[in-house]
Amino acid sequence: MPDAPAGEATIEPGPQEERADAPTVFSGDLTLMDPHVVLETDVSAPVRSGNLTGSFYLPEDVETGGGPYHLVIVVPGFGASYPGYSLYSNHMASWGFAVLGINFTDAGNHLQSAEDILDAIDWAGASSDHASAIDVTRVATAGHSAGGKVAYYAAALDPERI
Repeated sequence: MPDAPAGEATIEPGPQEERADAPTVFSGDLTLMDPHVVLETDVSAPVRSGNLTGSFYLPEDVETGGGPYHLVIVVPGFGASYPGYSLYSNHMASWGFAVLGINFTDAGNHLQSAEDILDAIDWAGASSDHASAIDVTRVATAGHSAGGKVAYYAAALDPERI
């Protein structure tokens, strides 16, 4: 793999499908999406406090048996919702991750929201339409502002998976 120019990060190919024309250097441009085409699906996941709504962003080959894909939960900041993070979510899914962008049932209760994330992880790996393609043994949470706090809480509650 060639050395990355100054200020750019080198991307190592993942375990999923590799393409000869896939870029090996990430320029920081989130609109560069490779090597997977992304499938977006609206979802509703049952959790302790009701139903979380959101979107799943998955590599399109999930429809033909692709995976398993590590799960990333994207947690919006206070007053924001998952569509505001769709570019970010699409980008991660294009690199072979299953990304679940969510809205909370009660954004003011951070501990409850963290517990809802744990329920959403369980749902993604057991009951979602693509459960067999989702690896919930190694999960990442990513959040912005208050969502970062909630993502951290979820990781603290379940450090074995997150």
